[in-house]
Amino acid sequence: MSWGTLAYGVAVGASLAIAVIALGLAKARGGRPDVELSLALVGLSAAAASVSMLALQSSVSVDEYASAIHGHFAVTGLVTLAALAWLVGAITRQGWPRVPLVLTVVAVVVGVVNAATPTGLIVDEVTSLRQVSLLGESFVLHEPNRPPLRLVLDAYLVALLVYVVGSLVRYGRRGPAFRALAAALLLLLAAVLYDSLVDEGLVDTA
Repeated sequence: MSWGTLAYGVAVGASLAIAVIALGLAKARGGRPDVELSLALVGLSAAAASVSMLALQSSVSVDEYASAIHGHFAVTGLVTLAALAWLVGAITRQGWPRVPLVLTVVAVVVGVVNAATPTGLIVDEVTSLRQVSLLGESFVLHEPNRPPLRLVLDAYLVALLVYVVGSLVRYGRRGPAFRALAAALLLLLAAVLYDSLVDEGLVDTA
């Protein structure tokens, strides 16, 4: 078993464990069900997204990769992003619950547009794959190309970024413990952004 597969397996297990713990806490008295249920949703969607990413990067053909990225990977990715908005909103109470609700509705619209267009919103027609190297292991990515309607997805990602960062910056002013949690969520968002840059070919991993 490669370390990459092992890492994704650990990510799936950790995400599911977080979801189970959060659901257990949601039933306890004196908790904050909105935070705990949002955390459980993030855990479940992150686990699904990790499985989708593993399937994507282990694809052996263009058709298999195209089917994965335009199908379940797009769905799990959007669900995870919407869940992150709910979690940040529940914790910080910034724009709660209006902004997370709006971002979720927009995520649904983006998902529908992605499914309805021939090439989707993430990438244009996948014509070839490339190998990238990370810590000595190779992964599969598409040759970077942007579909005509990619701006729709980018606008959503920018709106989500502004909301998450703005909320966490305000939240971090409350003290060290709050700053630690804000930093952890920002690191999660930074990892997502880095993966997007690699996906677009803007970061050279060869």
